[in-house]
Amino acid sequence: MINDVRMPQSTEVLLSQRPFRAGDEKLSKDELRLKDVCYEFESILTSTILKEGLKSANEVGDVEGEEQDKGSEAFKDLANEQIANFVGRQGLLGLGDMLFGQIRGIEALRRAAEAQGGANGRRP
Repeated sequence: MINDVRMPQSTEVLLSQRPFRAGDEKLSKDELRLKDVCYEFESILTSTILKEGLKSANEVGDVEGEEQDKGSEAFKDLANEQIANFVGRQGLLGLGDMLFGQIRGIEALRRAAEAQGGANGRRP
């Protein structure tokens, strides 16, 4: 159920960082929040993919005896996080939109089943 979605405390920040898309004006506040959570998921997934992919690439490129600089590691992590946030907020991979569409469709089916059950005098 859309109302059961737990929102991060920074929901208003999420709403202000995501670009406005055509059709967003037709969405309810709950649907906009759900959409933002879906984009946030895309950001987190993108971040994980970047971290794991670059970690593997770094392991292949490591030279024996060469120590990794902690400062440059922190800088790389921060850069990867910013890239992931940008990709997720823009919806560049399309995962946020796809996830939102799936959840919204499931919610519509649930409502239809409830309405049909209510019309028959029973709950689904």
